[in-house]
Amino acid sequence: MDGLFARTPLVCPECQGVLWETNNAPLRYRCHTGHSFTAKTFAQIQNKSIEEALWVAIRAIRDKEVFFKRQQQTATSRNLGDEAREYEVAAEHARNAAEELVQFTTHIYHEV
Repeated sequence: MDGLFARTPLVCPECQGVLWETNNAPLRYRCHTGHSFTAKTFAQIQNKSIEEALWVAIRAIRDKEVFFKRQQQTATSRNLGDEAREYEVAAEHARNAAEELVQFTTHIYHEV
């Protein structure tokens, strides 16, 4: 396909293969397996993929917070005050990071 179309640095959102830019109007992208996108649908699919990835990250950070809280409880029950405080701080950081990421995600994906 390199002879027919211009190779782009973009990857196919369906198969992660190389995308080529066609010379057609409207602008289209096509991968080696046959997936094809207009510029508009490509942008929509990218937005959806990004939003999904952000929600996965939010869930992972919230899991981290739960883990740190559990570790804090265990350390507290064993009278390990310094360790309990470290876990408490780590849980607070995770909670704050998740909240910031939620605000960011809901802001950028509910404005459009």
